[in-house]
Amino acid sequence: MISLNKFTRIIGLVFLYIILYLYIYNPYINILGVASVRLFYPIVFCAFFFMKAFSTVVKKTLKLDVLVLFLILLFVSVRGIFGGELSWLNRAISLFIDGYIVSAFIIVLFKKYFKDKNLADILYFNSMIAAIISFVCLLNPNFNDFVRSNFSSINQDFNFLAFRGYGLSAGLTFDYGMIQGLALSYCLFQKSKKSLLLIPLFLVSILFNARTGIVIPALVLFYLLFIRLKIRYWMLAGILYVAFMFIITTDFFYENLRTFMWLEKGFEEITDSSNSATFDTLDKMVIWPSSIEGWIWGTGEDLFNNRYGRNSDIGYILQLNYGGLLLCFFILSWLLVILFRVKKYANKQYFIVVFFVVFAIVLGNYKGDIFSSNILTRVLLLLYVYSVYGSCIYMKRSLISSTIVHT
Repeated sequence: MISLNKFTRIIGLVFLYIILYLYIYNPYINILGVASVRLFYPIVFCAFFFMKAFSTVVKKTLKLDVLVLFLILLFVSVRGIFGGELSWLNRAISLFIDGYIVSAFIIVLFKKYFKDKNLADILYFNSMIAAIISFVCLLNPNFNDFVRSNFSSINQDFNFLAFRGYGLSAGLTFDYGMIQGLALSYCLFQKSKKSLLLIPLFLVSILFNARTGIVIPALVLFYLLFIRLKIRYWMLAGILYVAFMFIITTDFFYENLRTFMWLEKGFEEITDSSNSATFDTLDKMVIWPSSIEGWIWGTGEDLFNNRYGRNSDIGYILQLNYGGLLLCFFILSWLLVILFRVKKYANKQYFIVVFFVVFAIVLGNYKGDIFSSNILTRVLLLLYVYSVYGSCIYMKRSLISSTIVHT
């Protein structure tokens, strides 16, 4: 019989997984007309004033990186005052609140009640749940329609939803695929044989949503196949190939023919970029500033929302045109500060996890504007706050112990 303490802990873990899922994947709740992460705002606002540990994390442990982010806030504010669009100011504010304030609140709860758990493993488990939901959405159109009707802010009339966008998450066609790609990479390094069963689930959550997400797992698999030269990875590649050949003989393949054609087109674009429609489209979206002032200071123009004339969704181009090289420098500095501080506070294995998230952000910024509150940046800042907060508590305890010994 399960003891009361164990039962309470199980309930607490389930609650933690739900909180992290809502925070990371941020599904839109149609009945409330709000994104999931916004539900944390009133709770976090009250906690900041009444939870001493929470306010300590926000005030003392997050320093240089927050300073750089505030410089970005100041810059986009000034840019907005002098003719820029204010949408960038909203993005920066949301990134600060969601990425730092809400994540600090979650980490305080995590450290208080589940300090024996590894955050990276819990996030990995959450990505499994997301992958299972994507898999069920793909196999069950009725369930998929229910999810889209109740937990999505995307216009259901968009044509791409006919063969993409399976899952309970925001950013299904962009950052969701990237974070699931990181989870697949994490899975490939697991030594447990059970992890092999998860690979098809992760592949579905990536390939049927955002093909870009497969880039990092593909690089990891190349490393495992040709550098580490382990037989189990060659066997895995063979099993996946046989499974795919089986799928194309089933009714499922023909029922989802448009999706598989889209996947095939993506593969052709990767292997033969000279005939790639996507790369041609991206080339048209490379819009450089037309003046020295534009290169340095930007024009304040948001090319993503510019429906007439010049338009682009390449993150680097959007940032360059809006705030020039100054804004690009600030964003890069912000990422580097986070990376170096994690290297200072965390162990090597944990640093590698954070490095891959930063790499995914740098890579994803070519496909779309990543400087916002999205799945990748929330995961990055959650991991970052976790490492900095843990180090802060450790140093505080060491200082107290040293004081007691000397007295």
